[in-house]
Amino acid sequence: LGQPVATMQTSRGCPYPCVYYCPYPLVQRKEWRARSPQNVVAEMDEIISKHGIQKIFLRDATFTHDRKRALEICRLLVTEKIGVEWWCETRVDHLDRDLLEQMKAAGCLGINVGVETGDEVLLKTRAKTGLTLEKLRQLAAQAKEFKIKLHFLLMVGLLEETKESLLNTYRLISELRPASIGISCATPYPGTPLYSEAKAGGLILTEDY
Repeated sequence: LGQPVATMQTSRGCPYPCVYYCPYPLVQRKEWRARSPQNVVAEMDEIISKHGIQKIFLRDATFTHDRKRALEICRLLVTEKIGVEWWCETRVDHLDRDLLEQMKAAGCLGINVGVETGDEVLLKTRAKTGLTLEKLRQLAAQAKEFKIKLHFLLMVGLLEETKESLLNTYRLISELRPASIGISCATPYPGTPLYSEAKAGGLILTEDY
């Protein structure tokens, strides 16, 4: 997005099964709660008019969880001529061509999407239930059409990770060429099933955080 940039959170909570490793449901609960489109756009307008900042990073775990709400936010940004450039985070399976088109018209420059791994087996069993590589390839093509940048959120080190699964992730990145990537080590956050499995397997070396 560039500088200066403001951050906003327009919804809290995440009901998806990534809770196996993800701390979002632990700290925000699984119940999704959202601010109204009017409230969101009013704050964006205030950020621009009061602080002179026209770039906003939306920190929602799944900004497009409610498609109708996302579309209404986009509609208001366009009709009220809010000159803002923004970036959000959401799930691949909560995006489609029409929604991407409306998001671009409303100032969206990029999207963080949780991909985690390029290995189809790991996707289905551990990493991202509901995501398929076919859906990701479709999104990548649509995002390119509307000149929306994609940032892939990836992880390495799940308990079932192998050299071959790591290679599959490398192949996926090479094929789809996202604008940027973020790679994290799988972290067994206390309270997640991943932590319980790691604890039972004797993989937690210390509890001194």
